[in-house]
Amino acid sequence: MPDMTHGWETAPAEAESPSWARRARAGCALAPFAGVPEVADTHVRLPLDTGDTAVTRRTAKALTRT
Repeated sequence: MPDMTHGWETAPAEAESPSWARRARAGCALAPFAGVPEVADTHVRLPLDTGDTAVTRRTAKALTRT
């Protein structure tokens, strides 16, 4: 299991960014923390991103690697 004290704290804020690149980066950064309740909503939202398919694709790919 990933170190729960490092890595995911700033990514949820990035997931709210208007920038598709930041949202995609947040999805990839959060993937290893799929079991952390604080990021569960973000894990559901990013793969369904309506703003850009790159966010959906990159987040889904990162989640399947974990």
